[in-house]
Amino acid sequence: MRKLFNLVAAGLLAFVVGGSQANALAYTGTLELVIGTLPGFNLPGAGDGVSEAGSVTIGPAANFTTEIVVPVSNATNMTFPAFPIVDLALTGPAGLTTAGFSAGGGVGGGFGGDAPLAGNAKIGLFGPPPFAFLTVPLAAFGVEGASAMVSSPLGVSITAFGGGWTTGDIVVIGTSGPFAGVTLASDSGTDQRTAGGGGTIVLVTPTLAKTNVAGSENLPLIGKLTLTFVPEPGTLMLLGAGVTGLALIGRRRERR
Repeated sequence: MRKLFNLVAAGLLAFVVGGSQANALAYTGTLELVIGTLPGFNLPGAGDGVSEAGSVTIGPAANFTTEIVVPVSNATNMTFPAFPIVDLALTGPAGLTTAGFSAGGGVGGGFGGDAPLAGNAKIGLFGPPPFAFLTVPLAAFGVEGASAMVSSPLGVSITAFGGGWTTGDIVVIGTSGPFAGVTLASDSGTDQRTAGGGGTIVLVTPTLAKTNVAGSENLPLIGKLTLTFVPEPGTLMLLGAGVTGLALIGRRRERR
């Protein structure tokens, strides 16, 4: 009899956990964007998504966006790889509004995929103010093989070459000038979710921004998306109540 109840309890557990994989799970997290040595943007977000073994989806109501204009540096402390950027802001709103990742969708067959950012980055060149601004569309960021180029009236241009999101390792390598072949930035993602989809997954994406300014031809950008999925309280209560009920019934049967 005990074996029977153990089997039933295991079946209930598998049903609840397996069923929760396809259900919406609430998540919280952050989207971090770091360009060169400049202080990064940290955009908090929360909502409902889907988290299961083979896929992760958030949006379309993801909240990793901002319209805040934040000066992050000035011309007095510009060093490679920040020069010639003296001011940086996200406008739009800008950030991540929707995303879908899958097993095998990342670079090298890892977990990940393409998820472009929305909005624009307003970049101030040289200084002190007033200085020329470039408005760079962020659609190339987070997409493997994508690119976007803009030029200022001063003749300065920036081209961004994006990469996809992955839970694996990423590197940004310079392609020209004295930093050709040099690793400018690197990072790694992780997937620490449970079989039911709960837990934390970290995805990273590399971008190389190239300018036509001597000595600053290569600027690295790293994006890091951290998502923590929390199983719905109702699912946890159902699981706990079911297992507890089976245990009580089993004890009564054994006493008889």
